[in-house]
Amino acid sequence: PTDMKYYGLRNQGATCYLNSILQALFMTREFREAVKRKKYSEHHKDDINVGLHTLFESLKKKTSETTEVTKTLRIEKVYEQQDAGQYLEKILSDVSDEASKMDSSNGNYSVVRNNLQNGNHFMCQAKLCLLKKYELKRHPKILILLLKRFEYNYHRMSYSKDSRAVDVCYTINLPEINVCFVDQNQTYELYALVEHFGSLTGGHYTATIKPEDEDRWYKFNDSSVTLVGNQTSQEKFERNLCSLLTRSQSSHLLFYRKRS
Repeated sequence: PTDMKYYGLRNQGATCYLNSILQALFMTREFREAVKRKKYSEHHKDDINVGLHTLFESLKKKTSETTEVTKTLRIEKVYEQQDAGQYLEKILSDVSDEASKMDSSNGNYSVVRNNLQNGNHFMCQAKLCLLKKYELKRHPKILILLLKRFEYNYHRMSYSKDSRAVDVCYTINLPEINVCFVDQNQTYELYALVEHFGSLTGGHYTATIKPEDEDRWYKFNDSSVTLVGNQTSQEKFERNLCSLLTRSQSSHLLFYRKRS
């Protein structure tokens, strides 16, 4: 469309995994502003905050390169695809404390039922059933859920992709236990998702994002940015989006924003 104001990121070879998470972080205003504040307080050229801020400023104006970011992250094999979730965690661990204040959770099957309420069940080789449960002590502004699509298969002695379908919800309500031990619910809305298509070695990552100040969704596919589908009716489009996300086999990272 003529009013398109977003730009893509060039793929250096197989860096679509990095491009997708960088677009999601760029569209996260809280993260972008925190990186900017840290950039002006410290001036180390190899600081990830400086590299991200420089990239984000460029991304406001044109299709941009990620060369400096890959150097800072010590990514040398740009023709080798990596796990987007792994590099998101690396970025969040390297940026300033203010920028990294985002919660994450891992799991399978249903992001509401298994991840956030009843925990995850894992079966080990000794047939011992373990329960992994998450409790939110506070409601973060941004909630990132990581669906672990890539796991080490001890039977095959190699990594493999888990393509099982997951129920993804456009809105989720999370309980919080406050200091008075009273349960309170907070609503979160999906605003970005990173998807992985294809096999572990030959797949491709894209990001689908709704900007904070818009009611339209965009597909970020490396240097290409396009509107998603027919969005003449936002309510209808979001219903269609929910139906597409239900039983999703490609969703890998889900970004939710706290509803005011």
